[in-house]
Amino acid sequence: MKPKFGVEKIQHAADEAEIENKERNSRRRASDRNDDEAEREKEEMSGAEPALKSNLPRPEENQRSDSGDHGESRYGGDAEKDKGIAAGGIAATGKPKEKVGRKYERPNPYRTVLSIQQEEREAKERERQRRLLDIEESKKKNAAKRKHRKMESYLANKKTRKGQPNMGSKISMLLSKIENNAPSKK
Repeated sequence: MKPKFGVEKIQHAADEAEIENKERNSRRRASDRNDDEAEREKEEMSGAEPALKSNLPRPEENQRSDSGDHGESRYGGDAEKDKGIAAGGIAATGKPKEKVGRKYERPNPYRTVLSIQQEEREAKERERQRRLLDIEESKKKNAAKRKHRKMESYLANKKTRKGQPNMGSKISMLLSKIENNAPSKK
């Protein structure tokens, strides 16, 4: 069922984005577990020491500050500014978010609604352009018809010096009508 109104469209898009986000997160967690398990199995089979990589904290854990102080950070600068750097967000420099490892930007819940609205705008613009072309074409046709009628009426109403109707122009006009309507012989 597709929603009909703007508010329903927005809610529908937000619901879809939320479901999509949940599925993406569950797939990501499953792939992380599979990668870690495969790595452990590989190390056990080779007889090597377990990798230190699995013992390292993840980037999500680095951005949390349990101490609560806002002084120096481990990046050598202000802790508040570095929170954005650690999280992959917009830092004090104003640069946009970059993808870090498996982290992705948050999906836009209004993406589907915005794309639908964009398509509707484009369709309206195409329709408007088509109507303008039709109007311009009809104006040209009407101008040509007016010009032709004006010429016919001029020839039909043409008079001699004495005020009598000019039969030569009327006959030529009738002859041209007959020639246009008669089927062409080949």
